[in-house]
Amino acid sequence: SISSNFVRACCEDNLGNIWIGTFNGLNRYDKSTGLFQNHTASDAQSDGLTHSSIWCIVKDNQGTLWLGTYFGTEGGGLNYYNRRTREFKWFRPEIGPNSISHNNIKALYYDASKDIIWIGTHLGGLNRLDIRSGQFTHYRMEAGNPETLPSDIIRDIAPYQDHLVIATQNGICLFDPANGKCQQ
Repeated sequence: SISSNFVRACCEDNLGNIWIGTFNGLNRYDKSTGLFQNHTASDAQSDGLTHSSIWCIVKDNQGTLWLGTYFGTEGGGLNYYNRRTREFKWFRPEIGPNSISHNNIKALYYDASKDIIWIGTHLGGLNRLDIRSGQFTHYRMEAGNPETLPSDIIRDIAPYQDHLVIATQNGICLFDPANGKCQQ
């Protein structure tokens, strides 16, 4: 059965399976058999989830599932699940310019038309991950500059026409992905 009734996220994969993110694990529901397969964090598994509490699930154009976990939102980075190999990969801050800006993930939005994942962090601003190239771009608050994010604490990301609405600790802004500028 499902690992927890405390459900935070659901997503249907390209094979028709329903992935359910719960307080206590990631569950795959096979509609044809009616069975659940549960995935939880395990210290013995180096390629598993960073934490069992799943906050969000996003599917990209290729059917890949991207997971935000409680540990991911509190220091584990971004989790990537490769459904073909059934392995997890973690994106964490590293030395150098091409890396996620912060381990503390609070929001994800997938732009299917451009194959871009927008990542809202706690204290690291907004990150843009181009899935095709693997390149990260960071957008941060600059004190005194009203065209930047109102805060580096991002709570939510939502599409609005050709812009993104970014909810932050210090209010919201309308973010233009074309030039990286905000209207507050």
